[in-house]
This record gives sequence, structure tokens and C-alpha cells, in this order.
Amino acid sequence: MTSFYSLVQTEMRLLMDHMCSAAVLEYERLYLDNLPSASMYERSYMHRDVITHIVCTPTLINTPEPANQALTRHTRNFHFHPGQCEWIYNPGDAISTVACSEKSTGKIFVYNGRGSNQPLHTFEKMHTAPLSRIRLNPKYRVIVSADKTGMLEYWTGLPSEFKFPRQVEWEFKTDTDLYEFAKCRTYPTSLAFSQDGKKMATIATDRKVRIFRFLTGKLMRVFDESLTMFTELQQMRQQLPDMEFGRRMAVERELEKVDGIRLTNIIFDETGHFVLYGTMLGIKVINVETNRCVRILGKQENIRVVQLSLFQGVAKQHHKHHRQIDYPFFLFFFFYKYSSFINDSSFRSVFYIWPTTTVESIKLTFFLIFSPISPGWTTSTVFGRTTKGMEVVQRISNLKVNPKTDKPYEDISIINIIVK
Repeated sequence: MTSFYSLVQTEMRLLMDHMCSAAVLEYERLYLDNLPSASMYERSYMHRDVITHIVCTPTLINTPEPANQALTRHTRNFHFHPGQCEWIYNPGDAISTVACSEKSTGKIFVYNGRGSNQPLHTFEKMHTAPLSRIRLNPKYRVIVSADKTGMLEYWTGLPSEFKFPRQVEWEFKTDTDLYEFAKCRTYPTSLAFSQDGKKMATIATDRKVRIFRFLTGKLMRVFDESLTMFTELQQMRQQLPDMEFGRRMAVERELEKVDGIRLTNIIFDETGHFVLYGTMLGIKVINVETNRCVRILGKQENIRVVQLSLFQGVAKQHHKHHRQIDYPFFLFFFFYKYSSFINDSSFRSVFYIWPTTTVESIKLTFFLIFSPISPGWTTSTVFGRTTKGMEVVQRISNLKVNPKTDKPYEDISIINIIVK
């Protein structure tokens, strides 16, 4: 009997996979044309310390005031150690409320962001464990909080007196799939909502991406991004050269060791039909309607993207010494072990070339930079950019190098130069 039910479940799963793969999203090509598509990043920006968060706004703002000074002016003295914090108000609300959890418990305190240190409301027993995320769904004015036991809760803010939301289409959690995390003994490290508020995307500590229908709480899609899955995929169909695959697997294990997975996030595009998130193979662009990976960004890069932020539209930067610049859609992201973030506007890939002279051999040595550089290199001058022959650059980047000196085992020589 058990084998019969297992067979039925397998057949149903295969049938659902076939139906999903056969699904078609109307105007998919148009939507994809408004998403980044370059295989490599365009520019990088260096920070002095490790980056933990990145966010986009419609306007690129340059401010002379350091961000930490601006934040210090709004800091309050809590009577507890804060954990997760999130603004939970909509534009136009009379009070700008912020929710903050206690780091060691499941308590949530709601404050007036411009008021006193006294909380407007306290959730004492909603969660029984420390929180991993608090996020506002602005479309339906509903807050979702998740704790480290895998429990998800829906609740409302000050305008609805912190009650259970009336907008959702369920009353009892047993009618939903919100127990999915607790059943799998995992918890969300990232939550995101589509612009229409109807979809909720999560990444959990088990490295699985789960897409829910927000109003019903029903599970819509599950994408396995675990190391076991990548290993099996590499064995079935080679995704990367074996040496490169081993290197990236080592980075993934180190990322888990230092709890870097919690920094990984997931985002929707403006249509809500696609989600983007970083993996060991690059940035995946998933069509959640057809259940297909339609694009992988940066697969050739030797970086591990951690957190993303997407801007779609036209941003205008004004500066008194520069002309107005109109930018297309951007994908900003930062990656593990580097204090820099980079952007990809999907038009071209830029590699910086750094010059120096070797006195002993009286010749010019070109340094092709394939990833962000250390601050010690900033005294050199960028004098060129690769515009054609990127396949040659890629072949150079794939050469085996001495791990101690980072120098290729085989010398690379320029045999002919034409100056135009």
C-alpha cells in the first residue's frame, strides 16, 4: 500500500512538473528585456568595511553627511537588546511606526519612530523564539514576522490596532502551508513581496526558495538550491569545470560556517513574475509562473553574490559639475568577503586594466582585473577598458595560476599591437 501511494505521489509530481514546464507567460520576452542580462558586472564601488545591506531608491543621492551620523540622530535607547527591526507604516500614516524584536526572545515592541521610548504596543506571546525577519506587505498593510522555530505570523499595524488582518483569505493556519518551515526544521532568512502584494518569496536556512500566495498562505513553488542539489547537478551535467566547482563549493561551506547565509536575500522584479537571488552558479532569474530558470547572471564571475537590490526605470543624477545622466535598469549587489558592491546595467561588461613596469625585464606588464581589487591597488591608474575580444579575456581568466603568487603557470605574451 505504501509503495502504491509513493508511486501515485511521484506520478502527480511529474505531472505537475510537466504542466509547469508547459505553461507560458504572455509577454515574457518583453519583461525579460527590462531585466539585466549581462554575463558580467559593469562597475564596482569600494567600501572600507564589509557591507551588510544594500537598497535602491528612484533617485541616486550624494550626501556630504556620513550615513552613520544621520542614523545617530534618530537612535533611541532601548531597554533591551534589539534584534530584528522594520518600519511598518505606509506613506500618509499619521504615525511612523517601527517594529523591533528582542534579540533573545520572541517579544515584539512597536514604537513611534519620532516619539518617546515607550512602546505603542507589545506582542508578548506571538512568538516563542527569537525572530529572524519582520517585513511589511505595503499593498495589504499586513506585517509578516518569522522566528527561528520556523513559525510565521500575520498581523497589522497601528491603523488596524495590531489585530489579525481581515484582508487574508484564511482564519486558521492549518488551512495554509505556513507550517512548511517548522515541518522542515528550518526558518526564513529573507522575505520579499511582489509589488501587487499577492506573492511572498522566502529563502530559508535549508537553502530552499519558497514562493507563497500571500492571501491564502498556500505554497506556490519550491526551488532547491542546496549544496546536495548542485553536486548532483554537476554529476549529471557539468555546470562548471571540476576545479572551479570545487572552489565554489569550498566558498559555500565557508559561508555556512560563518553564518553568512543569513545575509542572502531574494527580490521580485516590478511585474511580480520573476524572482532574483544569488547562488554558487551566479544570480538566478526565475519565472515563478512557468517554474523555469530563464537567466543566470554572472556565471562566469569568480564571486559569490550575497544580496541584491533591483531598480527598474530611469534614475537621474544631478551634480553641479556634471551633466544630467539618465540610467537604465540596474541590478546592484554585493558579495561574500569583499567590501564593495557592483552594478550591472545589462549593456556591456567592463574589465579594468592596471599598468606597471617591470624594471628587471624592461617591459610593460598588463594587469587584467576580473574581480574587485584590494585598497592597496588604488594608487595605480586605470588606462584602458576591454571593448572587443572578450573571449580572449575569458580564456586568460580561466588559466591555472600558482595559488601562492596568483601568477599563471604559463606566460601570456602580446605578440602584436596596433594603435589607432
